[in-house]
Amino acid sequence: MKEDILKYFKEDRSYESGIRLYMKYGNHIGFKKQLNIQPKSQHLLNMLHEELRAVAFITPFELKEILLSPIFLPKNDEEEKNFPDPQKQVPEHQEPILLFTKNQKKKMKKTVKK
Repeated sequence: MKEDILKYFKEDRSYESGIRLYMKYGNHIGFKKQLNIQPKSQHLLNMLHEELRAVAFITPFELKEILLSPIFLPKNDEEEKNFPDPQKQVPEHQEPILLFTKNQKKKMKKTVKK
């Protein structure tokens, strides 16, 4: 339980994921009802974070440190396969690409002058 909530604070922090976690681990039925009825707001997100902190027995100081740090997204090997690093693919030296041959350029110049 605590590991799931810590992972949420370090990697996700989205409103929807927080609600799922609270519905799974939370104790206060009134707050669960409030999450289902009220529209998403910053105030409700802050309350959700506080309730999740209490459920996981995380100190306020620890939560503050976690929330002040940037969200950590773990790297997937699949993402690297789908989106490889462009710097690794480009060779160090490339020959210039010729769009037209010299004869084609001459023909184009002649047609433009006419």
